[in-house]
Formats: sequence, structure tokens, C-alpha cells
Amino acid sequence: MKKMLLSLTLYFAMCSVSYCEQIEARLPKNICAHFFKEVTNKNVSKAYDYLFIASPVVKLKPQDIDVVKRQTEMVAQLYGEINGFDFIREETFGTSIVRLVYILKFEMMATTWEFYFYKPHDEWFLAKIMFNDQFDLLEPKK
Repeated sequence: MKKMLLSLTLYFAMCSVSYCEQIEARLPKNICAHFFKEVTNKNVSKAYDYLFIASPVVKLKPQDIDVVKRQTEMVAQLYGEINGFDFIREETFGTSIVRLVYILKFEMMATTWEFYFYKPHDEWFLAKIMFNDQFDLLEPKK
């Protein structure tokens, strides 16, 4: 009986750790970090699929996602190899919206990226994404 109780305790502990890791992985900053790692590895489509995994935008505007995937690939062709990315800022708006700003560094130019995540209940999802090479997205919104 003690072995069974110990086994169950270990099982539930492992499940709660796994659940916590899943929640941690789906935090906005972690989602963006994973996205940029995939883009850096030239897996643009896979990167966007992960980015939008919990987002209703996929169902509402699937053609927009295809367009942004193509635009991202075109930017990479235009500006050369990716040298990495930098996190710039995080801004929260209430308890359910967060704005994250990044720079994606290419050989010939940097692009700025702005992500808006929304959490209507208990899970964050990407609500809006913008990127350009004009640096205007770097400014705080607050």
C-alpha cells in the first residue's frame, strides 16, 4: 500500500510539473522566443504555426497568416542571414493584454516586431502581429 501511495504521489507530482512546464511554455515571451528560434532556423511556416496555435485568428483570417508567412520569407531573402533577435520591451494593458517588442537582426538591416497577446480567461494567445523595417514599432505605447 505504501508503494502504491508513493507511486501515485510521484505520478501526480510529475504531472503537475509537466502541466507547469506547459503553462510556462505558453507564456507570451516564451512563445516569441520559440517563434524567433524557428524563424532563425528558416522554419518560417512552422514558426507561425506555433505562434498561432491557440489563436482564433487562424480560423478567422487564415489567408492573412499565409500572407505574413510569405512576407517574412521575402524579408529574409531581401536582408540576408539572420544574426539573432533582441527583446526590447514588454508592456501590459490591464490583466489581459500584453505587448512585446523585438528586433530581428539580419545581415543588412534590422526589422522591428510587435506582438499583442490576449488572455480572455486563463490562456494567452496571439491577437495581433506587426513587423517592419522602419523602427517606429520600438516606441512605447503607454
